[in-house]
Amino acid sequence: MLDEIKAQELIAQGEGQHVELKREVPSKVRELSEEVCALANATGGYIILGVDNDGKFTEDFTINNSKRSALRDSVDQIEPQVDCDIYSLNVSGHEIWIMEVKEGEDKPYF
Repeated sequence: MLDEIKAQELIAQGEGQHVELKREVPSKVRELSEEVCALANATGGYIILGVDNDGKFTEDFTINNSKRSALRDSVDQIEPQVDCDIYSLNVSGHEIWIMEVKEGEDKPYF
């Protein structure tokens, strides 16, 4: 689980092989599960929601219960089951959400 300092470091580094920044949850949640698969098939990483590609926080960003359930349901459809934690974190006074994906042991994931 990321702490505020590590999250700030990842945001400052920007997108890369292990980090995806998303301003908001895409309207098609399945897009995120495809990125979860890619991270699990590689060496794991983070999808950080509530931060744009320039490292700026999305104002008043939050994920309600129905959106969180949709995220979880989408991740649960990945075969075989992937290890992905979804949690909120307060960074510099802003709420962001983290999807932390562990490297998969049963590759490939789809």
